[in-house]
Parts: sequence; structure tokens; C-alpha cells
Amino acid sequence: MSKLKKILIPFTVLIVVIISVIIIFLITYDNKGEIVGTNEWAYLGVLSYGANKEQNINITLPLNGINNTTAIAFIHGYNDGILEYPKFFERYRYNFITAAINYQTSSVDTPALNIDKLLSDVNSAIILIKKTSEAHNIHINNIVLVGHSLGGMCLTIKNYPFHLMKN
Repeated sequence: MSKLKKILIPFTVLIVVIISVIIIFLITYDNKGEIVGTNEWAYLGVLSYGANKEQNINITLPLNGINNTTAIAFIHGYNDGILEYPKFFERYRYNFITAAINYQTSSVDTPALNIDKLLSDVNSAIILIKKTSEAHNIHINNIVLVGHSLGGMCLTIKNYPFHLMKN
């Protein structure tokens, strides 16, 4: 192996690691509840809807004079957590209320994940989304729930008409 390759490979790995750390920092950065945004939208930060530290939402409200709008709420998968505010919401935050819902996962106290508990968390989060929007004089006329992995399965279980299935 030439001297150049011996130097270039570790240097390349170092650069990739540094870039990865910067990206992870930017994705997981939390503004600690400060309202940030523009004159068209505001990120309200992480709001708690329960006693458990996992019971929280990230929420963005439109500020461009919309009084009636739709709320779009994202429910993550089991191992995803809310490490970042979902990037696909960025284009919607100007006209819609957007929220990423975090929920309780298994712990020492509750070793198994309970779908009913998860649905209860989602319901509590939706109540907080409604109260928060009303406090900012925005009326919600629709709520769209979007889920990834466990979040999507949970919504399917809740809404699928199993009673219509025939043997």
C-alpha cells in the first residue's frame, strides 16, 4: 500500500465521521421551547402532554392569518423517537398546524408496549394540539394522522373495520 493510501483512507474516515456528527447535531438540536420561525410560521418547541418524559409533541403553527386549517400529526415508529422534527412537514408549516407526537415506549414500569396506552397518548397529544392552536386563535377543522412503522400500525388497528372481515 502506498504512503498516499495510508494517509488518505484514515483522513477520509475522519471527514465522514466529522460530517456525520455535525448532521446528527443539527438533526437533534432542540431550541428548549423558544418560539422560532418566521412571520409565516412558528415552531413552539417540545410541549408536554403527560407526566412521562416521552409524552410530548413538537408543534409548528402557521402565522399568516389563517384562522381555520388542518392539523397534520406524525406518529413515529417504535425505535424512531422524535430525534428530529420531521423534515417532510417543512413545506406544510405555512398553511397547516404540524405536530410530531412522541409516546411512551416500554420501560421498567411497563415492560411491554401497550397499543391502548399508545392510542391514549395520541389522544392526549391531539387534545394538546387543539388547545395550543386555540390559544393562538387558530381553529382546527380537520386532523390528519400519519404514522411510520408502529405509529402507522397503531392507526390501522384503531381505524380498520375488522368487524367487516368474513371467514
